[in-house]
Amino acid sequence: MHSEAETDFEAFQGIAFRALKALFRVEGIEAREADESGAVTDDGLAALVYLVGPRIHGSLCLLAAPPTILAARLPRHDDDGGVDPADWIGELANQVAGRLKNRCLSRGLQFDIGVPTVLASSEARILTGLTGQAITRTFATAEGPVELSLDVTLDDSGPLFTDERGGVVAEGEHLLFGGAEDESEGDAA
Repeated sequence: MHSEAETDFEAFQGIAFRALKALFRVEGIEAREADESGAVTDDGLAALVYLVGPRIHGSLCLLAAPPTILAARLPRHDDDGGVDPADWIGELANQVAGRLKNRCLSRGLQFDIGVPTVLASSEARILTGLTGQAITRTFATAEGPVELSLDVTLDDSGPLFTDERGGVVAEGEHLLFGGAEDESEGDAA
């Protein structure tokens, strides 16, 4: 039988792994869980995003090789000007962290996410597992392996997830400069 803390960690990691797979699906890439641990070689890149809140602290780390990273870029970024794999893995990690935050917020768990820090995958592996419960999952894609590592400490003072739901934006939606009322005010002037 699992303790409540183990169950919360399993639920949290499930949410994170589904967030990664959903993001890749939007990018047109099928990511399925694979058994290969350490599949991303040391010449790959990693993006580390810190997660901090009243009930959680730790990090999420996304690792992949440059060709895999570049294959996952959004169509609107598909230009001939070149895309820096380091910038793009940072963006992908930020999107995974944002999806994770949004999905957790819908279950009552609030936390902030930091700005992604990009480093070599070999350096990122040194940092994983230092603070709390850690797990790494490898996902196989046609373009190459992707690893998602979670290293978090969860507050075990009670159930981590609740039925509170508020302030949640549907995945893929965002407002950059205000809503429709801002646009209509500009038209009236």
